[in-house]
Amino acid sequence: MEAPAARTWHREYIHRVDYDTRVPSIQLTSAPMIHQTLLPADAMFTPDSRRVVYSRRQAPDMPRELWLADLLSYDLRRLTDEPDVRAPAVAPDGTCLYYISETDEVRLRRLDLQTFERETVMATDLICEVSEGGSMRHDSGAYVVGGRSGPQTWALVRFDLARREAEIIHESDALYDPRPQYSPGMCGDILFQENHGRLLDDGSYPVLIPTGYGTDLHVICDDGSSLRDVNLGRSDVEMVRGHHCWAGDSGRVLTSLLRRDTPDRAFAADQLVAAMPGGQSRDVVGRGPAFAQAAVTLDGQWWVAEESNTADLFVGSVNTRRQTLLLHTGASYGSPDYTQPRPMFTPGGRSVVYGSDATGIPQLYVTQIADEVLFKLMR
Repeated sequence: MEAPAARTWHREYIHRVDYDTRVPSIQLTSAPMIHQTLLPADAMFTPDSRRVVYSRRQAPDMPRELWLADLLSYDLRRLTDEPDVRAPAVAPDGTCLYYISETDEVRLRRLDLQTFERETVMATDLICEVSEGGSMRHDSGAYVVGGRSGPQTWALVRFDLARREAEIIHESDALYDPRPQYSPGMCGDILFQENHGRLLDDGSYPVLIPTGYGTDLHVICDDGSSLRDVNLGRSDVEMVRGHHCWAGDSGRVLTSLLRRDTPDRAFAADQLVAAMPGGQSRDVVGRGPAFAQAAVTLDGQWWVAEESNTADLFVGSVNTRRQTLLLHTGASYGSPDYTQPRPMFTPGGRSVVYGSDATGIPQLYVTQIADEVLFKLMR
């Protein structure tokens, strides 16, 4: 075991109140450092909703580090000091954090969230250039991540923690940013995306082709069997925007859709839609004006989404289809990913963690959703 990266906690928090909605929030980070909030759709929280993992750079040219924020005390602690780390995932039982460290090989690392000691679980040469988005199975027995497996191929790799073996479970030329997510239910299903695009001349960086095909969503068992399509998008008048998540433990998938009436018109992200993998039916659970990244509570009742024109956060009911403005984040919604709010519910479903660069530097925030807001959405 390796020693912890840091031995002390500290605080940086500032109380904030939205000027319009009057909703209070806590700005958890405030140091003059570059932050990457790293809030993917997959859970980054301990199951008690108390702690969240996020990413941070102390300067633009310095390696990314993983940090831990305590949402009750507002304490912060640095977790890693390896050259560069990515694809973190908190084990469902909350005891440890798994992540990838990639130097001369891809290493799966484990960090104890009580002692903060670290160790390498296993290494693999099956992939390199690991993408963002690691995910843990409900029983903490497996971890999945994506990466490059060949000159123009990418793969999903499952790390079996009991056998300490890594295995490619799916591979294609469109998996360069799969964002895999294990189902929060009691099964081994993995939700992931394929991006139908092209590479630059040097074969290094994927660029989406501006057609009506865009992103495909699929679900696969973690043994590589039972590949199912999520039947959304893939037409001249409808595209999946690429920000997807499980709709809690319902077995459905939620995503934002880009749509247009005819192929000669511009696309608009005006719907949040939930669909069952392999089926044909869909439910519109939220409507525009330009929803992007969304998250759903574990019980599948509530969604929160960012609006890409304003970076405002909206909250809504999956059951009643009612929605309301939650707050203005003030994020610039610029080209770096970390200027987007990327909201996430805590496991308890009553708090939302999000990012914003309203101060000029991306910071991490948390706000609670008042009971009266949810009550109005239920009616």
